[in-house]
Amino acid sequence: MALANVATPYDVFTDTSGEIISSGSVYIGVANQDPETNPITCYWDAAGTIVASQPLQVVNGYIVNTGTPAQVFVNSDYSIRLYSQATIQWTFLNILAKTLSGAAGGDLTGSYPNPQIAVSAVTTSKLADHAVTNAKIAVGGNNTVKATIGAAVVDQNMTDLTAALNAFTGDSGSGGLKGLVPAPSAGSATANKFLKADGSFSLIDLSKQILDWITNSDGSYCQIGSIIIQVGRKTAVPYVTPTAVTFPIAFPTACLKVLVSPYVNAPSPPDSIIPYTTGALTTTQFNIYTFDNTNHPNCDIDWIALGH
Repeated sequence: MALANVATPYDVFTDTSGEIISSGSVYIGVANQDPETNPITCYWDAAGTIVASQPLQVVNGYIVNTGTPAQVFVNSDYSIRLYSQATIQWTFLNILAKTLSGAAGGDLTGSYPNPQIAVSAVTTSKLADHAVTNAKIAVGGNNTVKATIGAAVVDQNMTDLTAALNAFTGDSGSGGLKGLVPAPSAGSATANKFLKADGSFSLIDLSKQILDWITNSDGSYCQIGSIIIQVGRKTAVPYVTPTAVTFPIAFPTACLKVLVSPYVNAPSPPDSIIPYTTGALTTTQFNIYTFDNTNHPNCDIDWIALGH
């Protein structure tokens, strides 16, 4: 085993008479220039991550960092000036920088003067919040995301993500749906199909659809499944040309039947008024003709139409 040299880890600063500086300061600057007016950056650590502000304080002969003796590091040759309180003790304009040598330790690996950060040395606790930007993250493939599979971080594309999802399942009693919704088959959208809770696409069952009554200026209507019922009241003139009645809405396909009857408040006696339809039924209107054997004036006729 080779013997080691015993030496103090910190430099001791003295004045020109050899007395230890009890309270003083040190300036470090560009080599061959005034260190006070041309300072260089100094560090408290060999990795150059903790900057030491100048002037450096000297207490009892040692440069101190927050009251504790410390070493100071620079990355070039330098000049140095020592003060004892307000008096310059000495100035050296060109000092060769000491080059570290030997094996690196701690979070570093390799040897000085060019150590490297050790593998797995930079852990989460050593990273500041929001310190890692997108530019520092490895670029993945197009349309991929980072995912953890087992103990590895890998790129996953849309196919991979889709395969990892649960199959679509409907309400099994506990409520709710989950999983990947299946794609509709060709023509499902055109056929107005919808996605049912069991995961299938289906047409709306119109036989179970009942719409509220809707009223406009021509009457009222409602829809039960595919059947449409329309009702209204129209004033008719006896013995004159037929009176046209327009449906509140047009039947999509056909009007199947129209029934007419005198309004209960029609001229008395109502049984003397005989209304009936005349002409062909269309999807938009029909005609009323009335016969009154007692020569009553105009009367209101109630009507109801059925179609689809």
